[in-house]
Amino acid sequence: LFASWGLYNDWPRMCTIIPQSMDSFRASLVALAWMQSYVRDPAQRELLYELDLAREHLLASAPEAPTTGLVDKSYANLLRMWGDV
Repeated sequence: LFASWGLYNDWPRMCTIIPQSMDSFRASLVALAWMQSYVRDPAQRELLYELDLAREHLLASAPEAPTTGLVDKSYANLLRMWGDV
């Protein structure tokens, strides 16, 4: 529907859902919607999205590792730097 209005030129890719728990899925949607509303630059949004994927993987697989904390902190700092609040 939105694709026919020309709002999203790659709508099918955006609608791809990777199986996960419903709570995780809802949290991802909220984070993605918030990130897209407050970070204007598409390249910055893409970088944040990819960093968030890595962050989520690290939080699930090695939550106590020092690297996980660094990635989590970097993600939060970039979001604050690039976000239009």
